[in-house]
Amino acid sequence: HSVWYSHSPDQPYGTGIIDARTRIDVWQNHQGKQKVDVATPRGGIMKLIALDLHQDNIITATLDCSEVDSSITTAKYCLQNKEFDDFVDSTKSDDVIIVESTTNAFWLYRRLKPHVRECYILNTNAVHLRGNKTDSIDAKKLLQILCTFVYTKTESELPKVYVPSEGIMKLRSLFASYGLFVKMSTQCKNRIHSVYRQNGIV
Repeated sequence: HSVWYSHSPDQPYGTGIIDARTRIDVWQNHQGKQKVDVATPRGGIMKLIALDLHQDNIITATLDCSEVDSSITTAKYCLQNKEFDDFVDSTKSDDVIIVESTTNAFWLYRRLKPHVRECYILNTNAVHLRGNKTDSIDAKKLLQILCTFVYTKTESELPKVYVPSEGIMKLRSLFASYGLFVKMSTQCKNRIHSVYRQNGIV
């Protein structure tokens, strides 16, 4: 089933989750930092990281689970610069990452998965994000979703996208390209026949 997540200026993160079995309480302090009041998650997780992925950069929202009173921190990394490589190298084997399903999500998954405990691609068709949309807010909403399933020990129920093997991905790309070329060829032939008919050529 779908789960709705919302946020408004007068509504703390977490209380907008319309799902009775999963809820975390996250609030804003007077300094504008996001803080989480929850118990330590399972499995010795060090950090929960949410990535708002764009064509040339990512916005991260990170919660350090090793700290009792941890604040959510955000950062921006350009995918084409060394700073992205530094971000990948900074991840640990106990970290858990979530990224929204986009065109280049599989590429990012393959870059990050060898470095972390788990990397999820969120199925956005099953989870609906409401409210204001900015890069940092989107990243925090993704982090909220990840926190919900990790802290309630229901990670297996997180609505994620299946990640096929690299070989399957190459076959999918090949078939998609072939289908596109066939479609373009048909359109060109139909256009040529149309021009013939317009000029009385049968």
